[in-house]
Amino acid sequence: MARLSLALALLVLFASAPAAADHGPRPLRTGPTFGVGVGAGNMFSNCDDEFDCGNVLESASVHAYAGGFLGSDTALIIEGWGMVHRDDRVTITHGMAAGALQQWLVPRLWFKGGVGIARSSFTYDAIVADIEDRRDIVPGALAALGLDVVRGTYAAFDLQLRYGAALSGDSEARIHQLALNAGLSWH
Repeated sequence: MARLSLALALLVLFASAPAAADHGPRPLRTGPTFGVGVGAGNMFSNCDDEFDCGNVLESASVHAYAGGFLGSDTALIIEGWGMVHRDDRVTITHGMAAGALQQWLVPRLWFKGGVGIARSSFTYDAIVADIEDRRDIVPGALAALGLDVVRGTYAAFDLQLRYGAALSGDSEARIHQLALNAGLSWH
């Protein structure tokens, strides 16, 4: 919780400060856009009492997207986002693919929300055999709040607070992911 509070405080601090490479008035964003980013965060789950879950796993995060601008402040994008946790011989992954709408609230602060699909997997590298369990593909949703820390005419470096959830059926655990990513975007 302390990391989340620190991340929110940094977003507010950077949003209120002038951009280091702020080139004049509001940028004219048109045409295609794409971006990539990496970060760190947590995967966690909640489920019915019959499952033993609720662990919080520190995880690496990576995302990529491509799309196009509908107006100078709104973009329609397709995004992929994955997280991975590795502990000795156990690897847990969770990935999402979604269609999303990204809206700039002010010139450097934006919100993104979307729906798509999600899938998680578990792999155990045993000495004799490898054990792998992949969950079904289920509906998923993502949301992100981002800040263009450095913004140029055609590119930006941003910090993003990201949340995603696998909206699985009644019999399975619901996987959540929360991350702070740093990203590069071009428009």
